[in-house]
Amino acid sequence: MLPENYKVLITGVPGQVGNELFQTLGEENAFQLTREHCDLSDQKMTLKRIGQIKPDLVVHSAGTTAWKNGDDSLSIGDLE
Repeated sequence: MLPENYKVLITGVPGQVGNELFQTLGEENAFQLTREHCDLSDQKMTLKRIGQIKPDLVVHSAGTTAWKNGDDSLSIGDLE
């Protein structure tokens, strides 16, 4: 399916999309980057981890379902 030694780094593996992709690709080609491995809001740490893994492709499926204001809306302040 993928070229030999092709590395796919996937964030959000505990979620539905990330998990399905990880299971489909298998541990030979897919690498997880979860909260236990890295705080994705810390750019320096995230770039360091990506540099260590050296993926050919990054699939960013991590996300959040609980906003600060307790509902599904997103305000400009949430992006700061």
